[in-house]
Amino acid sequence: MSLSFVLQKMCHYTSRLAVFFCLLNLAPLWSDEGSEGKVIIESPWIRSVLPVQKTTALYLSIENQSDETLTLIDIETPIAKRDMFHETIEKNGIASMRHRDFLDILPGEKLELSPGGLHIMLMGLVHPITEGNTVPVVLHFRDSLSKTVEATIIQNR
Repeated sequence: MSLSFVLQKMCHYTSRLAVFFCLLNLAPLWSDEGSEGKVIIESPWIRSVLPVQKTTALYLSIENQSDETLTLIDIETPIAKRDMFHETIEKNGIASMRHRDFLDILPGEKLELSPGGLHIMLMGLVHPITEGNTVPVVLHFRDSLSKTVEATIIQNR
């Protein structure tokens, strides 16, 4: 076996190993689990209401630990027919709600949804919501990222 043949084979396998290790480093970019790990959802809760009421609100915080803006575009929960993002605005001592089509969370920021501010209205309640129970909520972000959390039903915070 000649030295040039051995060197040629070594270069061939070395380049394949280099490609392999490059792809290994990129794997988290392709993984949904890696993306989900960069979205932290904390303290999800739903305000309890009387059985005759058909509307309530969902509150939580969303932390974006990624390098890109996250955009919350929709949520799903089995207790409501539809949902809307709202922001409470006070003008001249009168509070009103303004509809928002989506919610952006900038890189490194934490968005707080709380009473008197941003919140998610749950409308057309189809199940009684009992204080102390939990309800699954799926948050849908732009770019096909979804995150499921359990929201606790409580009277108020």
